[in-house]
Amino acid sequence: MPASTTIAGADKTQDSYARQLETFEALRRPLIMEALAWLALSPGSHGLDAGCGVGQHLELLLKAISPGGRVTGLDLSPDLLARAGELVKAKGIADAVKLAQGDIYGLPFEPASFDWIWSLDCAGYMPGAKAAQLAELTRVIKPGGRLALMAYSSQQLLAGYPGLEARLGATRTGQAPFKPGDAPGDHFLRLPERLGQAGLLAIEAQSFLAEFRAPLDPLIKQALLELMDMRWGAARAEVSVADWELFTRLTRPDSPDCVLDTPGYYGFFTYTVFTGQKPA
Repeated sequence: MPASTTIAGADKTQDSYARQLETFEALRRPLIMEALAWLALSPGSHGLDAGCGVGQHLELLLKAISPGGRVTGLDLSPDLLARAGELVKAKGIADAVKLAQGDIYGLPFEPASFDWIWSLDCAGYMPGAKAAQLAELTRVIKPGGRLALMAYSSQQLLAGYPGLEARLGATRTGQAPFKPGDAPGDHFLRLPERLGQAGLLAIEAQSFLAEFRAPLDPLIKQALLELMDMRWGAARAEVSVADWELFTRLTRPDSPDCVLDTPGYYGFFTYTVFTGQKPA
C-alpha cells in the first residue's frame, strides 16, 4: 500500500510511516498468510524479504519455511531496520533472521545467494526502472529459485457510492504509485510481461481478498479509515467541492454519515502475487 519507500501516496516521516504500517497490518495480515500458504516455500530454505520495512512479516516468512529456514530482511531505511531489529529480538527469532541495509537496485549480496525472494508493496510496484530492478533481484536468486512480488491491487470501500469511488480512483493519488505518463507496461498488473523479459519461467499470478463486514471492530474501523485516507486523502484538488465534502462526511469517524457505520456494510481490497522461477 502507498507511502514512503514501500506503500503509495505522499511522502511520510519514518515515524508516521511505521505507525501507518502497524495500523494497516490488522487489515492485511490474514491475506498475507494466505498468500504464503499458496506460495508453499520450501522448508529449510533461505530467502530475502526485499523492502522488509519494520519487519512485520519476517516471522511469517520464517514460519512458512520451518523447520530450519532462514530469512534476510533488507531495507533502505536504517530507522525502519532498527525497528525491525527490535521486533526480531522481541519475537525471539534473531538466530534465524539477518537484517541488511541496501537498495534493491544494487543488492549487497553475491550472485545466487537466496532460494527465493519475497517483496511486499515494494519491488515491481513502486516507481523505478522495472527491468533493472528485476534483473538485480534475479541475480541473487539461485538457479531454480523463485521471485514472489505482492502488492495492493484493488478496492471497493465506499459501498453505495460507486461514482465517487471511481472519481477518487481516477486521481493521481488514487492511481499511485502508477503515475500519468508512466508506460502502460510499468503498471503492477503488467508484471508478468516484465518477469518473462527478465528470463523467469513458470510465471503465475494469484489475487487474495480481504473482506470487511458490519459490525466492525473499532480497531478495524480506524484502520479502514486510515486506508481510505492513504488512498484518497491527497485528492482534494482533483475532485469537485461536492465530491470532497461527501468523501469527508463518509470517512469522518464521528460523522452520522460514516459509510463504515452503515448497517450491513461490506467492503474489500485485494492483493495480488506474481511469481516466477529462475531457470535451473
